[in-house]
Amino acid sequence: MMKKVLPVFLGLSLAACGGGSDDNSTPKAQEQQPTVNNSTTTEQPATSEFAPIVGVYDASYEGDKAVAVIDSQGKYHMFDHLNDDKGGNKDCYAAATKELPNYSFNGLSFKYDENLRHFQLQNATPSLAYEINDKNEVEYIISDNMTIGGGALSIKSNNQHIVIRKDKLAVSVEDVLGKKCA
Repeated sequence: MMKKVLPVFLGLSLAACGGGSDDNSTPKAQEQQPTVNNSTTTEQPATSEFAPIVGVYDASYEGDKAVAVIDSQGKYHMFDHLNDDKGGNKDCYAAATKELPNYSFNGLSFKYDENLRHFQLQNATPSLAYEINDKNEVEYIISDNMTIGGGALSIKSNNQHIVIRKDKLAVSVEDVLGKKCA
């Protein structure tokens, strides 16, 4: 008797579950697909290829606060932070002058070298490159034949002064650009 009841029971169970209907009405709430309104969908901005080096770097020297800014286009900018005794304690950033460290780099652009895994500042004298590790973080700074893994590199000659640090400051690029001196 069990042998006859089991197939009938399974058959009824399958018939109750399957099939569906030919009714084209709106599906039940749990089956509805979310609608997408393409007119209001916003795309996330693409990450800059220069993201690993974008930031603000300390270029201060002998009590004169200065910052180097690398923007999302890979361009190098120097600013004198006037929030010191030499700048009259103004909380703003002034355009670079020849007396400022790294002045010769101001306005130059970086280019990424995939083989060397570093960003090279084009037409820079002395040369400057930021080497990137596997985590896309600045690992070393390379200038001419010197490699810096931590601390600062400071070079001073008769006609120029270079101060390079590997670590970024907590201030953002937008903060510096938003506080330019009038």
